[in-house]
Amino acid sequence: MINCITWIGMDDSAKKINIAIFRGQEESPREELTVGNDDTGLGRLAKKLKELPGKVQCVYEAGVNGYHLQRYLNIHGISCDVAAPSLTPRRSGNRVKTDKLDAKALARLYRAGELTCIAIPLREQESLRDLIRGREDAMEDQQRARHRLARFLMRRGYRYLGGKNWSGGHLKWVKGIRFEDDRDQMVFDEYRLAIEEQTDRLKKLQSKIEEVATQPFYQKRVSYLMAL
Repeated sequence: MINCITWIGMDDSAKKINIAIFRGQEESPREELTVGNDDTGLGRLAKKLKELPGKVQCVYEAGVNGYHLQRYLNIHGISCDVAAPSLTPRRSGNRVKTDKLDAKALARLYRAGELTCIAIPLREQESLRDLIRGREDAMEDQQRARHRLARFLMRRGYRYLGGKNWSGGHLKWVKGIRFEDDRDQMVFDEYRLAIEEQTDRLKKLQSKIEEVATQPFYQKRVSYLMAL
């Protein structure tokens, strides 16, 4: 049965997809090609795969391009799995790495059953993940903006001794600071504005997450997490 399957290894990057095609237990790929990672290239790829005889099994590693390739092929009736990169076997000492070699290696490992494939999230689940990532990014950006202002004030000899930084009292103290040098005042105002913008951004994302958490599908799960 395995000799009737065409195994497709793909290595995708921002601009292109390298493809290696193996028929059955062939040691060397029957064909290698590269297509653009755009609508035209994906159309060429789907057409090529549909023309192959027998059952076609495709795989590529999860990465920055997400699941668009898998979903595109799935819509066109082509089976495609996504492998977990951290669990892909690597040869010790093998430092030669190219996209074409990666595509061939993935096809061979896939055929041998040595890849660990991941569950593809629904689009709604992926959107929720990105919403949470967006909140985490906003928290990091807010923290960076706060650090920049704090270091600027320390270089000018300003230190808050009235309690915890970024509390109501601290923010009131910050707003009362004025500099005689207009250059210092400009930098200070820009740092303050950046903090306010990141704080507003964080509040919006937090509010949206709280709204989603009240939906019936998530409400019970969220209550369990809150209990922890």
